[in-house]
Amino acid sequence: MKGQKIYIYLFGIVLLLRLTVFDRTPSFASRADLTIYSGVPAILFQEQVPDTTLTYPFGDEWGYPTLPAQESGLYLKNPPNITSEVEYDPKTNQYLLKRKIGNLDYRPPVTLSFDEYLNYNEKTSVHNYWRERAAQSGQDMRSGLIPEFRIGGEAFDRIFGSNTIEVRPQGSAELIFGVLSNRREDPALDVRQRSTTNFDFQMKIQMSVMAKIGDKIEFNTNYNTEATFDFENKLKLAYQGKEDEIIELIEAGDVTLPLNSTLITGSQSLFGIKTKLRFGRATVTA
Repeated sequence: MKGQKIYIYLFGIVLLLRLTVFDRTPSFASRADLTIYSGVPAILFQEQVPDTTLTYPFGDEWGYPTLPAQESGLYLKNPPNITSEVEYDPKTNQYLLKRKIGNLDYRPPVTLSFDEYLNYNEKTSVHNYWRERAAQSGQDMRSGLIPEFRIGGEAFDRIFGSNTIEVRPQGSAELIFGVLSNRREDPALDVRQRSTTNFDFQMKIQMSVMAKIGDKIEFNTNYNTEATFDFENKLKLAYQGKEDEIIELIEAGDVTLPLNSTLITGSQSLFGIKTKLRFGRATVTA
């Protein structure tokens, strides 16, 4: 009986040892990682490969012309040695679109039929056109405070020589607001009249505006609130005709009237209207 108890105790100890080995198995090991050789459990760990997938992956360019190209600040532009060429194969009556680095084809050529090539060429032309218009519009917006705008119609173009209107203001404006409060301790005055409160408003403007309507009308003005004399603030509206027109020049505002005479020299600072007409070889200035 004692011998049987000893065997039972040994069997229990061996069973506890095996359970202890299984309990020490890491939590991330699966059942497939456990193999038993000759009744002894062995743990095999699979090699963990790090994940190299980007959070925001960059898609490779297919090279197929009908797919939109990825254009963004995150994507670099192609270097100048990467070019695209289109070759026509008269045997198959198809077009081959090739991408080259120098003289080496770094991608397989794309085969296009005649209809596919026309569709590709049309889409490319429309895309380039609107891209140039968008770039030109962005330059116009950055060129000045007021962008240049156009007016449609042939009548406007004939009268003013162009259908564009451009306004370019320059200068600075300073506005100062304040409150002045005075109090006089004068017994001769009423209590309400002893304290006075007034608003102080000061304005300093130095501005020049140049506006053009087409190619014929030009408007210029200079205004300075701190000018010493009034004639320093000038205002001028001019209409400049073409060479084959009767009306060559019409000016209104601050004009000059020089005369080729020793008796009357004319004036360099007048405010009024000046016209210059041409009838053949005769010129009339008034």
